[in-house]
Amino acid sequence: MAHIDEHAANASHLGKKEKGFRNYFAQHHLEEQYPIVAAELDRSNMAAFIGQLDGLIEDNPRLGGIFVTTSKAYSIASYLEQRRIKHIRLIGYDLLPQNLHYLQQEQIQFLINQGPFGQGYWSVYYLAEHVILGKEIPLMKYMPLDIVTRENVNYYLLRTTKSRCWTIK
Repeated sequence: MAHIDEHAANASHLGKKEKGFRNYFAQHHLEEQYPIVAAELDRSNMAAFIGQLDGLIEDNPRLGGIFVTTSKAYSIASYLEQRRIKHIRLIGYDLLPQNLHYLQQEQIQFLINQGPFGQGYWSVYYLAEHVILGKEIPLMKYMPLDIVTRENVNYYLLRTTKSRCWTIK
């Protein structure tokens, strides 16, 4: 599990992602078969970043996958491509152009889309409901997550692009 350019202790969303990931493995009794190693990686010094990745791979010869808890999976995908490492599967967040490139190149196997447009919509909606109409804002608004793969990325991008198009008359 890799946290890139953010410290899990300072970002509650990273802590929640890590906790959920670890809980899944615990509930299915997979911790011994698939031990989880967490790393906080910093790209401010690329030589040090590459050194950290070299060390992680060297210290964990059974490493078969990396779950990146931020939108920066492309950084590890680039590293894997440069090192010609094919056996490590990569999962990341967000449909950034760089992530989509590596998804198409099969360096990233899965991207989790958090629905940024829906997040923005509901934020403004509830703000307006509260400020204009005086309604209470719910404590929680569950949003769907989409698992995007190389096979469904074109359909998904076409579908989400069409849903964001607005006609002004």
